Amino acid sequence: MISLPTPRKDSEVSLEHTLAVRRTIRNIGPDPIPLSDLSQLLWAGQGITDEHGHRTAPSGYGVYPLELYVVAARVDGLESGAYRYHPREHALSPVPNGPEMDHLVALSGGQEVVKRAAVAVLIAGGVEKMEARVGARAIHSLNLEAGHVAQNILLQATALGLAATPAAGFDKAELDLPAGETLYMVLTGNKG
Repeated sequence: MISLPTPRKDSEVSLEHTLAVRRTIRNIGPDPIPLSDLSQLLWAGQGITDEHGHRTAPSGYGVYPLELYVVAARVDGLESGAYRYHPREHALSPVPNGPEMDHLVALSGGQEVVKRAAVAVLIAGGVEKMEARVGARAIHSLNLEAGHVAQNILLQATALGLAATPAAGFDKAELDLPAGETLYMVLTGNKG
């Protein structure tokens, strides 16, 4: 496990300001992002917020069927590669034979924003966990939760002054991750 820096739970940037200025920014520059920014993004998406295991994004019936994966290309203090985020430990573990950024570029049809991204956060989940609780509504619940997580990451990126864009236009079937289907991808890096 690779421990991540402790996430901040307060800042000088208000939520209202962040909401007002949040935009999709596809112009990502070449500079790496600090590990502390990646830590903050992951915590915003699925971080633990109390001793009961509640997270930053809501989950129907507290099932938490989603997993976050990181494909790092340029993060100071982290080797390029694929990682799984562990919310309880606020840590990463390498994903052997996980996707590299070049693989994501190919799956996206060569999109420039994917080529330039310092980090891709993949939001994945297995519908089976939700089916046990909500039956036929499971895929709807899974997609709704993935949207909450993606928006949290996008808002955090905005508050950090990073460029960020959501992406769903990629061949999900080609990403073989342990958590199941990849639902969304958030690309981020320094503004170009």
